[in-house]
Amino acid sequence: MKVRVDNIPKDGLRFSFSGQEDVLSQIMEKFPAVSGVKIDPLIHGDIQLLQTTDGIVLNGSIRTTLNLQCSRCLATFDIDKDLDLNFLVRQVDFDGTTDKDAWDSQDSEIVVGSEIDLGEIIVQELLLEVPMKPLCREDCPGLCPRCGALRGSDDCDCPLEVSVDPRWEQLTNLVKK
Repeated sequence: MKVRVDNIPKDGLRFSFSGQEDVLSQIMEKFPAVSGVKIDPLIHGDIQLLQTTDGIVLNGSIRTTLNLQCSRCLATFDIDKDLDLNFLVRQVDFDGTTDKDAWDSQDSEIVVGSEIDLGEIIVQELLLEVPMKPLCREDCPGLCPRCGALRGSDDCDCPLEVSVDPRWEQLTNLVKK
């Protein structure tokens, strides 16, 4: 889903995604596999590219589904993700020469060469939205350290008492006094 910069008309270029076409599969093959994260390649939304004197303004919103793995119980679950894209795309030459402000701006996307790969930008932004420790639900009990089953499930009949590290056991005696 590459767009040549010189093919963007003055009044802008608009892309609409209905959720029926596979937009991201080829792009995701370029990215190293992120353990426990899968992005649905069928996306919904709109993106508009508009040329300005500072660069190309990219505005839009995307909706897709992320398939994640819970960091407590290792179950896979889906979440719908809405992503707003609002930044300036600045073009650099192959030798890396460009305005120093382009590299310093946090609201800019740097593109090397004469093409903008919208799919790559979308995947990068979606990966930034993945939580560091995804949870299938806020009150996920996690796995039992004794039997390995989901805590509190029918498969786990281990006592819920908290075992105290033997190095700290003498301190519990102080609390009892």
